[in-house]
Amino acid sequence: MFPLFATVNGLIAIATFSAWIVITRSSSGIGNPAKKYFGYTYLFVALYFVLHSFPELFIADGEFLQKLNIISKIALFSSLTFLLASALEIGQRQKWKKVVIPAFLFLVAIAFFAAIFTFSPAKEKIIEGMFVYWQPGCAQWITALEGFLAIVPLLFTVSIFSWKNKVTTNKSFKNRTQFLIIGFSLLTTSIVLNFVFLPLEINPLFSLVIASGSVIFAAVGIFLTVKGLVYQPR
Repeated sequence: MFPLFATVNGLIAIATFSAWIVITRSSSGIGNPAKKYFGYTYLFVALYFVLHSFPELFIADGEFLQKLNIISKIALFSSLTFLLASALEIGQRQKWKKVVIPAFLFLVAIAFFAAIFTFSPAKEKIIEGMFVYWQPGCAQWITALEGFLAIVPLLFTVSIFSWKNKVTTNKSFKNRTQFLIIGFSLLTTSIVLNFVFLPLEINPLFSLVIASGSVIFAAVGIFLTVKGLVYQPR
C-alpha cells in the first residue's frame, strides 16, 4: 500500500520551505516587520508538514506518531500566530497585538492540553485497499476546535487584505492582494476539509476525496500567497 498523503505532505513541506527562502530573500513591497512575520509563517508551516510526512513513511507506531501529531500543532499554531501578527501589521493595527495574540494563544493552549489529556494512539487507515494514512488519535471535538482556531487567523487575514484591496488605488497593490485573498481563502478551505470533514469517516472514498481536496487546496493556496507576497509589477 502506498502512503499517498505522507508523500504529498513531504512534497508540500519542501515547497513551503522553498517559499520561506523565496520570501525572506525577495524585495517584497509589503515591508518589514510584516515580511519577516510572513517568512516565519511559512517556515513553521513547513515544519508542520515535515512532521506529517517523513515520519509516517518509515514509522508504523501509532503512539509515537500521535506524539508527533501533538508536537506538530505547536508548529501549526506558531505559524498562525505569526500570520495574525503580519495581518495586523498590514492592517496598521499594531496596538491590537497586545490583545488579539494573547487571546488567540490562550485558546490554543486549551486545545493543546485537551489533546494531551485525551491522548490515544494514531490509527492506521486504509482507503480502497491501495492507500494508507494515519488518523490522529484525539477526540473529534478537539480536532474541530483546532480547525476553528486555525480558521480564525486565516479569515482575519482574508478580511484585512479584502479591506486593503478595496480602499487602495495602487494597481500593483491591488494585484498583490488579489493573489493573497484567493490564496488564503483556499488555505481556509483546506483547513475546513482537514479538520472538520475528514474526521467524519463516512466511507473510504469520502475520506480519499476530502483528504485529496485538502492537500490540493493547501498546495495551490501556498503557491498563490507566495506569488502575492513576492509580486513585482511589470
